Amino acid sequence: MKSRAVQALLVLLGIGLFVFATLPAYRVAEGLRQDKANNDQTLALSAELKQNREDLQDRFNRITDEEREGLRKLLPDTLDNVRLVNDISDIAQGQGLQIRNIAVGESGGKATRETTAAQDAASRKQRYGTLSLSFSTTATYGEFADLLRELERSLRLVDVRSIAIKSSPSKRYDFSLTLETYWLR
Repeated sequence: MKSRAVQALLVLLGIGLFVFATLPAYRVAEGLRQDKANNDQTLALSAELKQNREDLQDRFNRITDEEREGLRKLLPDTLDNVRLVNDISDIAQGQGLQIRNIAVGESGGKATRETTAAQDAASRKQRYGTLSLSFSTTATYGEFADLLRELERSLRLVDVRSIAIKSSPSKRYDFSLTLETYWLR
């Protein structure tokens, strides 16, 4: 009988040892395995990101100075009203047209103080700014269409916001054009 009691006690002791010592250690080991798997996954992602960064750096280094200048012209990193007016004027002169009544200013209409403050806060969060340029020219319809095509082909990113046309007795018209261009903040 004593041997059965000893056997039962040993079985209970084994179960208790398993429940109170081995099982918690097993759970800790399982958690460590999961952490190791997560760390391995993070390291693999890190290596992939490092390779992507190196590939992008190589691609960036292959950009020629001429291409970089084109990118600066497409989306300049400073607000340069004089250069913008000169670029548009050069395009117009290339079409045999003269621009006049030039007006440059921040885009946006009149607003109350409250909406202006809200717009200012929102615009500070944007990574780019907008600038409006208005001018007039006198041209035939074909000359003006050619001017618009050249503006479209130019490297400078511009959106045509409005066009106004005044007729005249001759085949030449007075065109007023408002453009919007962008720059990085």
